[in-house]
Amino acid sequence: MKRKSKLNYKEVFFLVGFLISLSGIAQKGKKDKYLNDIAKKIGFRGKQAVFTEGSLDAMKEMLLYIKNNDKYYLLECHTSSDGRKEENQELTDEIAGMIERILINLGLDSSRFTVIGKGELFLCCFSPTRAGRYKNRRVEIKEISEEELIKLKNSK
Repeated sequence: MKRKSKLNYKEVFFLVGFLISLSGIAQKGKKDKYLNDIAKKIGFRGKQAVFTEGSLDAMKEMLLYIKNNDKYYLLECHTSSDGRKEENQELTDEIAGMIERILINLGLDSSRFTVIGKGELFLCCFSPTRAGRYKNRRVEIKEISEEELIKLKNSK
């Protein structure tokens, strides 16, 4: 008689996240390829709220693009599932706050964007390797409506 293997909670979490990402439910807002290419240049070192080289230049480039249009944006900070879920959420919250302060200090009007930490909720790579963890530590940007922005800011 074959014995059924049980999935542990991390395997279930990965599976659910993967299915959600495939369905598009996890993706709100309109993605702008140019902005997301810039956002990919914003990185942080492992389990630390320390930006990698080139991150500030990427934020400056993003700032110029956003200032030259009248749209509203959501920036999402993600991390890998390495470590405790609560610590990963705290890390992305801290990084989100840092990005928000930097963009405001560079001259971006805070009424045009918000930045939130997503922790390990939406993994883009389901590989437990170092390269997979690196890919999951990312910043994404999406165009959103003014109403969505207000709602997000009020829920902070």
